[in-house]
Amino acid sequence: ITFEQPGNAARIRQTGTGEVIPVSRLSESQLRQTISRVLTEESYLHNAQRIKNAIAQSGGVKKAASIIEQCLKSESDREILETGFLPISFTAFPNNFS
Repeated sequence: ITFEQPGNAARIRQTGTGEVIPVSRLSESQLRQTISRVLTEESYLHNAQRIKNAIAQSGGVKKAASIIEQCLKSESDREILETGFLPISFTAFPNNFS
C-alpha cells in the first residue's frame, strides 16, 4: 500500500461507493463476498451516481484544471516549487459530496 491508497480507500468507504478490505483480512472468500455485495446492493450504485452528479455539477475536469491553473498563478507558486506539493483546499469545491 502506497501514498494515496489509504486516503482513497477512506473516501470510498465514507461515500458508500465501495468497500475496503484490510490486507490482514484479505482472502479469496472475503474478496468474492465483497465484490458480490458491491455489485448487487443498489446503495453502492446510488452513491456512485450521486458522486458522479456532484462532480458534473461542480464543473468536473474543466473546473479541476481551472483550480490548478489558478493555484499555479497565485503566490503559492513558490511553495509548490519549493515543496513539490500543490496545496488544495476542500473548500475550493462547491459540492462536498455529503
